Amino acid sequence: MDNDICVWGTDVYTDDSSICKAAIHAGTLGNNGGLVTVKKTAGLSSYSGSTRNGVTTRDDGSWPGSFVFYNASRPQTPKTTNTPTQKPPVQGTCSTTAKDLQESIALVHCPSGCMVNGSNVWGTDVYTDDSSICKAAIHAGTLSNNGGLVTVKKTTGQSSYIGSTKNGVKTRNYGSWPGSFVFYNTSRPQIPKTTNTPTQKLPGSFFYV
Repeated sequence: MDNDICVWGTDVYTDDSSICKAAIHAGTLGNNGGLVTVKKTAGLSSYSGSTRNGVTTRDDGSWPGSFVFYNASRPQTPKTTNTPTQKPPVQGTCSTTAKDLQESIALVHCPSGCMVNGSNVWGTDVYTDDSSICKAAIHAGTLSNNGGLVTVKKTTGQSSYIGSTKNGVKTRNYGSWPGSFVFYNTSRPQIPKTTNTPTQKLPGSFFYV
């Protein structure tokens, strides 16, 4: 790892951060390199740095673009805490939130119909931890309205959340909130879009891993 190449953020990174170094920080990739799938997302008003997997990232203020690691393959340096499938899934409802989960990473079974029956959702790709998990999963494109399994990872709170309309679900803007969640290393979305299938192209080559 080259310490001169900067990364800003945790789980959600500024779009001028090193992808490969961020992947090591996120636990999606080992230092030996490999394939990761990157999804561009909206910019945030602030980014929180942290130290994980031997990589230290930086804090930053408002930035116009971000990225997350989307539907990545199994990390090459997994930890036991990143293996939520060792425990049975939580039987969720359309109103279940990340606050209701005991573990920092949990497999949640969502029922059908949460597009209509789910409670409010705040954010895009990174959601407040009092948002409906199952309705957020439909918004994120990780789940269809028929329900299914999603993997939820609790993350640090953000100073602001940006709402949007995707996949028939409208989420809301919000200011500072102490806790968040993202969908972590989930299986292939049940309602995929061609724009979310970068593996149809050859992976890019990067010099830093």
